[in-house]
Amino acid sequence: MSRYRAPSEPKSAYITQEGAQALLAELKFLWKEKRPAVTETVLRGGRARRPLGECRIHIWQKTVARDRPSRTLS
Repeated sequence: MSRYRAPSEPKSAYITQEGAQALLAELKFLWKEKRPAVTETVLRGGRARRPLGECRIHIWQKTVARDRPSRTLS
């Protein structure tokens, strides 16, 4: 059994007015309703794990520890 498929007849690249309106409506829905909801969910999830201030402090501590010689105390 082969996976080969014979090429199909070329179709026109035109879109109807109804199809264009449907695509624009979907695009508007995704940008205005769905995307803000997803962004808020991701933002809340990130904040639940660690507040942004703690992230900055942690990054700063890693930078200081990397730059400090290992033999020094505190």
